[in-house]
This record gives sequence, structure tokens and C-alpha cells, in this order.
Amino acid sequence: MRLIDSFVGMCIEKDYISQENAEWLQYALEKRIATVVCFVPLLILGFIIASPATVIGFLAAFYLLRTRTNGFHAKSIYRCLICSILAEVLFLKVLPSIWNNTIAFLTLTISIVLIWFYAPYNHPAMHLTSGEVSACAKSVKKRLCVLMILFGVLCAQNMHQFALGILLGIVMTSATLVMAYCLQGIMPENNNT
Repeated sequence: MRLIDSFVGMCIEKDYISQENAEWLQYALEKRIATVVCFVPLLILGFIIASPATVIGFLAAFYLLRTRTNGFHAKSIYRCLICSILAEVLFLKVLPSIWNNTIAFLTLTISIVLIWFYAPYNHPAMHLTSGEVSACAKSVKKRLCVLMILFGVLCAQNMHQFALGILLGIVMTSATLVMAYCLQGIMPENNNT
């Protein structure tokens, strides 16, 4: 985006940031703009294809975890929106219609293990230090524990639609994490996704 490039250039010119932090600022701005741009359409689409409780649980869990796990990022806001819409349809409409409790339990368990041991994904544009990666890992583990406790309470209270949303949000978060690692292995020189 030219607007972001101009803003980052101005920040460097005015010595708000150093040249070495330019890539990080650009990535952070693109990520936040994509989140805002994608949230409203995803919320509307979600309410069309699933129950409001499932959508709220899904988006809350996904965004709560995603801010610490990182994962796959599309190269533009438009691609992000398209990928997000396709993923939301897959996770809110297709998956719940083809699985049973056993598959849901296995998928959730695998997702928790993947997030626990592989988050966060240190995107090349972020340049996180080992201390920052460690802090993110601790934070995501705390958030994951909170979500799992909430999931258990909701199931015990027969609030299954909201619990399903949390489950799906956790699974989608792990899927984006796995995608990032897989793409890094396949295209290490092209990892500015």
C-alpha cells in the first residue's frame, strides 16, 4: 500500500523510527488495517451462515489467540479478505456439518498441542527477539488456558453454540499457524506473506 509506505517513510524522515524498524512498522500497520477491514464483513457473513453465539465465540477466540500466535498472512488486504471469507465458510459452515464429537475432540486436541508448542510464528518482518518470542509464547498459553476453561464451562452450562465457536476459533488459529510454517519451509525466500 502506497499510503503505508508514505507513512513509514515520513516516520523514518522525522526520526520517529530507524530504518531497521521500517519493515516491522509496515507489517504492523498492514496487519492492523487488514484486521479492521476484514472484521465487519466476516461478522456479517458469519451471522448469515451460523448462529450469532457461534460467530461471536469463533471470532473472539480467533482474534484473542491470533494476536499472539501470528501465522499465515496474505500479501494484500484484498487477498486477506478473500482468504478470511473462504476460511470462515470452511470453519463455520463446512466443518461443523461433517464432523462428530470424536472428530471435534481430536481436532481440538491437535490444535491445542500445535498452538502450545509452535506459537508464536516469528514472521520475518517482525524481527522478534528471543525474549519477545518467549513473552508471546507465555501469553498465548495463558489465553489458550482461559479459552479452554471457558469452553468447559460453556459445555457444562449447555451453551453448545458458543462453545462450538470457541472450538472452531482455536482450530482456525492452529490452521493459520501450520500454514505459516509450511509456507516458510516451501518458500523461505518468499516468506513476506
